[in-house]
Amino acid sequence: MVITDNLERSGLFIPIDQKAFIQSTESLSNQPRFEDWKVIKAQHLVVGKIESNNNKIAIEFRLF
Repeated sequence: MVITDNLERSGLFIPIDQKAFIQSTESLSNQPRFEDWKVIKAQHLVVGKIESNNNKIAIEFRLF
């Protein structure tokens, strides 16, 4: 939620409530179904994940 809040405070993004999502957030890492996002009028899609392994943190994000 920190990233969502930061993007919203920038004034450039209006987050969509997760309850409106058609595609699950877990399946986004494979391939977004762009038609599902068009239905809820999403103009941009940001997908990310954070992994911790052996005291190292890996952060990945994608912007569609």
